[in-house]
Amino acid sequence: MWKPWEKSTGPRSPEGKATASQNANKGGIRPMIRQLGKLLREQENSLHELSTVDCENTATAVVAAALDGNHWAIQELVRAIDDYA
Repeated sequence: MWKPWEKSTGPRSPEGKATASQNANKGGIRPMIRQLGKLLREQENSLHELSTVDCENTATAVVAAALDGNHWAIQELVRAIDDYA
């Protein structure tokens, strides 16, 4: 039986390996959406950290509460992006 995968060598040079590593990359909008998802996750983590900080003054407490109120929206965006990408 013919088994061509047994004789294939794949890329050998670093340049060829770098090129081959991008074969599955679809290009277009997906990389931008993945980057957006990554940024939103970072924002979500930052908001969570801020919401757990003990606020010493009223202004900081108001800002933290407002940001924490948007936390659910960021979670929904991250879920939608993960489903798409």
